Amino acid sequence: MMRSLLPPLLRVAGHGPIDRGKYRLALWAYRHLRPLPAPQTVSLFNGLRMEIDPNEFVQSQIYYIGAYELYLARYVRQLLRPGSAFMDIGAHVGQYTLIAAGAGASVHTFEPNPSNFVRLQRNVELNALQGVTLNRMAVARTSGMLQFSLPDADNTGSGSLAERPGTQTVAVNATTIDAYCAEHGIQPDFIKMDIEGGELDALRSGEQILRARPALVLEASGEALAQFGHSCAELINYLVDRGYKLHTLARDRLVPMNGDTIADDYDNLICLPA
Repeated sequence: MMRSLLPPLLRVAGHGPIDRGKYRLALWAYRHLRPLPAPQTVSLFNGLRMEIDPNEFVQSQIYYIGAYELYLARYVRQLLRPGSAFMDIGAHVGQYTLIAAGAGASVHTFEPNPSNFVRLQRNVELNALQGVTLNRMAVARTSGMLQFSLPDADNTGSGSLAERPGTQTVAVNATTIDAYCAEHGIQPDFIKMDIEGGELDALRSGEQILRARPALVLEASGEALAQFGHSCAELINYLVDRGYKLHTLARDRLVPMNGDTIADDYDNLICLPA
């Protein structure tokens, strides 16, 4: 009985006004309180609804505290303006797509994982959002059909275009940033990208678009980048050479960074025109 009451009680605490300890709360609950009934419909911190599986790592944070990577999600929301053009590359089940569309942005969303895409589509429909273009495809250095390595059930955002021996794959369509934007006649103001090490290849597919220096939020993982033959230093140098100033977030504070301060294991980079 007590075990069944804990998840809703922790959700009340996780959605409360005090931020300290929220991530640790969500992580503890994820590790100790599964399995939970799925799917469940819950609210993001901005009030929009999402249908999620609370037993999966990313979606468990949405369930317990209202967002995955709560401080980053809030910061992205602060950068958005009505009428902004937003690209969500590696959209998973749609958290950032919903945040951007809820802020009045025009959103172009990319998710190659078939099962994630179904839930992403469901979450857009659940909120009757307008101005969202859904693309069941990857963004890569070249266009065409590519093999996509499917993730495990515990972290459904970890699928990748990198070759992973022994992992089930599916064929997916891929486009480039420049080709897609030219086809749709858009110049994005903001690109959010989390594609498990494919970030540098995707950026190189957008040389024309990057000349206008849209704001970027990127995942930088040395281990993931290495699967594509790249490194964090290479990614950072590429961005700096194109006129970006790099930052990380310390809770809700934007911190300028130097190339030697990034953690090789994982960081989120916020890249703004210098």
